[in-house]
Amino acid sequence: MTAVQSSGSVRLTIEHQTAWIQFEHPSGNACTSSMLDQLCAALDELSERTDIGWVVLGSTGSTFCAGAHLEEVLALNNLSEAEDFFGGFARLILAMARCNHPILGRVQGKAVGGGVGILAACDYVIASEHTLIKLSELSIGLAPAVIAPAVARKIGASGLAALALSPAHWHEITGLACGPLTQRTTREPEDLDKAIEVFLKEQSAHAPSALKAIKNALWEDTAHWEQLLFERAKVTAALALSPETQAALEKYRSK
Repeated sequence: MTAVQSSGSVRLTIEHQTAWIQFEHPSGNACTSSMLDQLCAALDELSERTDIGWVVLGSTGSTFCAGAHLEEVLALNNLSEAEDFFGGFARLILAMARCNHPILGRVQGKAVGGGVGILAACDYVIASEHTLIKLSELSIGLAPAVIAPAVARKIGASGLAALALSPAHWHEITGLACGPLTQRTTREPEDLDKAIEVFLKEQSAHAPSALKAIKNALWEDTAHWEQLLFERAKVTAALALSPETQAALEKYRSK
């Protein structure tokens, strides 16, 4: 793979039986393969801990996540590299599913493509009511195949179709198609941390073993995703390397 400069990072902190994972990248918190690997490692590390009740997953800045890092996608040279890159989103969703602790998504702004998949894989989401989401993959010759099971699990096939088949359209997170993606909203992004503080205080009364049981119930019937998501990554990889998609990506980058 051609070297891609990336200043993205993932930070893990633990405070009062709550783990906080924060990711950031100057390109709208777009995810590089390194960031995806770091997120998986952090979740797997936390899953083994018994002193954690909740994991809060969030990002910095005004955008939650712009999806896959465009420059890294353009730098893919062969099918093996492409499968590994898009498999990173598969690995992250699976790490979120198998984590022994419920994951709270802190969503302060726009989510695009893979960012919607990350949001959907959270067990509980508190978002600004002004948050907008979009599955833009079709507009650049791709398909949201890897994240589709996670999104459909929350909003159904009809909701997935509403997002995936209107790739240029922004959807309000509280709208008809997207409503189940979030469980609580705040009027403004700056109110998120207070709302999360209140929520975590409520949750502190619950036994970790009971939270784990709920977590397991929420992800029931998804064991087959261990194979499904990587099959979807292969499909996406082939699309990403097609001349049509490469041309569309270059055109998008030049905007």
